[in-house]
Amino acid sequence: MNFKSNRAPIFFTAAVSMFWVTACAMKAELMPADFVVPSGATAGVSDAIKAALDADLRAVVTDARYPLASLATLVVREGHVAYVGQFGDTFIDNAAPQKNRKANAETMYRIASISKLITTLGVMRLVDEGRLALDVDVSTYLGWSLRNPHFPDAPITMRMLLTHRASITDEAGYYWEDAQNVNLRDVFLRGGVHYGTGAMWAKNARPGEYFSYG
Repeated sequence: MNFKSNRAPIFFTAAVSMFWVTACAMKAELMPADFVVPSGATAGVSDAIKAALDADLRAVVTDARYPLASLATLVVREGHVAYVGQFGDTFIDNAAPQKNRKANAETMYRIASISKLITTLGVMRLVDEGRLALDVDVSTYLGWSLRNPHFPDAPITMRMLLTHRASITDEAGYYWEDAQNVNLRDVFLRGGVHYGTGAMWAKNARPGEYFSYG
């Protein structure tokens, strides 16, 4: 995408927007009385709520001080799509505004670290169901031993992974051309095809001792 604008090319994905919009939709004056769930396959919001959400989200995108390039929002309630909205532009050219392209339902976004939020929500659902435990050695679930080779006696738990205290760093990178077919054991186990020099393992802190976002 080409951005020729003083507007910051910042994108909100559905995952982040969902929480923000849900909070807006639950304002006392709008929820729950105005919420409409049709008997068919699609749930929805009333015209009043939709108008309020549209206005609030459009204001976020067009904020004079901290504008966004575009924003896409999807809200699911009780298993049905309740609200969908796209705002802003995916291509901006101040010199030739006619070339600008609006965000729409087909717009693709790079979700980056939003995937961490989604993963965490999924993990916590499994914890609530008793299928995972936060303080058990994750090797139990992986079927192979996940250990920082500099601290081989220190188990790594799900809680450490979720809170960035597992002694894993970004030093070895985290991008592979064929990422869909990469097995994590080949990344974290010595001798694995993606292990390299093992630079992903911190040498100065045991698992659980230090926070390192990556």
